[in-house]
Amino acid sequence: MGPQGYFQNSGELAIQMVVFAPIATFFIIGIKSYLKIWQVRLLYLMPITAAMTVLGTSSRGGQLALMVQLILSILITKYRIRTLIVIGLVGAIGYQLLPQEQKVRFEEAGSDDTSVQRLLYWQHGWQMIKDHPFLGIGYFNFPPYYTLHHADDLVGMTVSRGKAELPHNIFIQVGTDTGFTGLAVFLALIAAGLLTMRKIGKEAAQYGDTFVASLTKGVNLALLGYVIAGQFVTVAYYPFLWIHLVFVTAIHTFWHREKNRIVEEVAIKKQCAKKAVFHQPLPFKDNLKWSSSTRITQKPRY
Repeated sequence: MGPQGYFQNSGELAIQMVVFAPIATFFIIGIKSYLKIWQVRLLYLMPITAAMTVLGTSSRGGQLALMVQLILSILITKYRIRTLIVIGLVGAIGYQLLPQEQKVRFEEAGSDDTSVQRLLYWQHGWQMIKDHPFLGIGYFNFPPYYTLHHADDLVGMTVSRGKAELPHNIFIQVGTDTGFTGLAVFLALIAAGLLTMRKIGKEAAQYGDTFVASLTKGVNLALLGYVIAGQFVTVAYYPFLWIHLVFVTAIHTFWHREKNRIVEEVAIKKQCAKKAVFHQPLPFKDNLKWSSSTRITQKPRY
């Protein structure tokens, strides 16, 4: 456990690094043509150290999210084979650097007490949502409700504590707190963030703005990383998602103005090109040389 705050738990620190790493990576890709080689290599230390932090946190959810992000990066980049080789080497080295205890945790995933307890949380949490579909059971009422109604399904350390924990899943958390009503809004916000960035990325690519097109890919990978890692921790109300949506809104506002500027410039260039063609002298005038001695000596034939 770390100091008090949003990074007190190692899993929460891993999520922040999972969000940060792809944004930093595709930001660098977008601006590298304006930088020197040594500057690009120096900047790449940001996502690399972020990925190393995820490995160091021993968070299985964070590491799983990072692995999915790496795989998706292969699919959306231009140089897929080169990226695959680099990611494969980095992944192999990273796995070797993992402590033996962490490797054992991956091997025991699904059968250890922690996994079994979380599966029970999700199972009963889903039932809670169905039993209270409109408004749920109330804000942060999952632990007392579970302890009261499902005390027989406490496993491991939760038995000694005598009470349940939070559900360790963002969707179960929101669903039990607010029912299907709040869960629908939560899912809509995530979908809106993904679709907005995808749309802007396509438009930016069409207009030739490689920076914005690249940045939107990193932003979407960051959000997907949050969603994947969020299946194993209770962070629905943490700043991760909400600050991310602020970034999405800022990029949307910026791109709306930038696109209008590009469209206006293109229209002005077209108008200038039309005027230039309209006022251009006819070709035959430049080729003919007239003088006072020029005469028409051939009579017309009738």
